[in-house]
Amino acid sequence: KFPDADVVTVENLENVSYNPDGTSLSESESWTKILTEKGRRSESTVTLNYSRRYGEAAITYVGAIGTNGEERVIDVSATTSETTDNSSMSSNIYDPLDRKTVCTVPGLAVGEVLHVKTRRKTAKSRVRDQWSDIAVMEWTHPILKSTYKVKAPASRPIRASAVRNPLGNVSTSVERLADGSMLHTYVATNSARMFPEPDMPPTWTQVQHVRLSTV
Repeated sequence: KFPDADVVTVENLENVSYNPDGTSLSESESWTKILTEKGRRSESTVTLNYSRRYGEAAITYVGAIGTNGEERVIDVSATTSETTDNSSMSSNIYDPLDRKTVCTVPGLAVGEVLHVKTRRKTAKSRVRDQWSDIAVMEWTHPILKSTYKVKAPASRPIRASAVRNPLGNVSTSVERLADGSMLHTYVATNSARMFPEPDMPPTWTQVQHVRLSTV
């Protein structure tokens, strides 16, 4: 079904809850099917970037589901390392609090499904008492399903929301929970892969994504 793809995201889930002061907790889970040798090489490492200036992040689980349906658990503590993220050096910026966590996935094979869980905790908001986020729902490989959920407290509701660069495949819903908070849900289905062009702006700014803000 996907002759131009090296991997396919079968499903991606992200659950976010934030507090009135702008601090938040985000937990994500994804399943990625490996189609080619190139895809196997690209997915043999799981990378997570974050800034210690604002919080912490961790790869909490990595597994490989074989073609027989059995899942092999990867020892994250033994295969993960953390270093300073030097990607901003090209802009003459160096911040030792910018961190990069990399987990190596040994033995990953074509045909297997990579199962990953991550956790991000924001201890300091970038704008005092405000929260905002961006959820990407299109990428350089096909995405069969992507779900993004945000639990917003009643005292600090979402004030602005938008689906940028829309493909027309995102459904939205809002539900009031028993404690008065609002659960905002965005679901994208069958997002075709995009093909990067030379000298284009950063990919995440050009693909379909959801933007939310309390401002």
